[in-house]
Amino acid sequence: MANNVNFKVSFEQLNEAATAKLKEMFTRFQDEDCNFGDMFVDGKSGSPTYEDTNTRDWYNENVGAKWCYIEEYDNDYLFGRSAWSAPEAGLQWLANQLAKLDEDLIMNVSYEDEGPNFAGWMVFSGDEIWEEDYVEDDHFLEIVQESYSDVSATDHEDYDEVLWESIMNWQHNNFSRIDKDIINFNASEFNE
Repeated sequence: MANNVNFKVSFEQLNEAATAKLKEMFTRFQDEDCNFGDMFVDGKSGSPTYEDTNTRDWYNENVGAKWCYIEEYDNDYLFGRSAWSAPEAGLQWLANQLAKLDEDLIMNVSYEDEGPNFAGWMVFSGDEIWEEDYVEDDHFLEIVQESYSDVSATDHEDYDEVLWESIMNWQHNNFSRIDKDIINFNASEFNE
């Protein structure tokens, strides 16, 4: 059985034009499954078809996972699930589409394997990844001990109890730090 990877995208800075584009892209879903690939289908020349976006080869190349579904979405976030890996290529595509309308876009992405076997995060500034990190399970103890210095990996009950919370804290703390860096950088560029 394939491991599911949960991911969340939060739009920390998104102007009205990009928000309208995001809403329009959500209307492209063909059914309640909310296939992430459906967002690529816009009917323009060079656009994939719904048949294209339902093939494994297309998915691997364009989304970065063999399948990916959006389970919840709104104007400022989306939450989904993909197979084996985060849908990094698809998320890059999403940032590219929105950054065409909002060069000041800030898009935070967190993801974690259900095991968890790995976890990571990315922060997009416009269509570029400003910073990212990825860790495998053999480094989770370091993340746990950032929040709970007295927990050891040999104490399985305590470790398991705080693992998910520690991963989320690690992701959130990095988002907070980097979002401030981007905003400060953009403000300094504006003042020059």
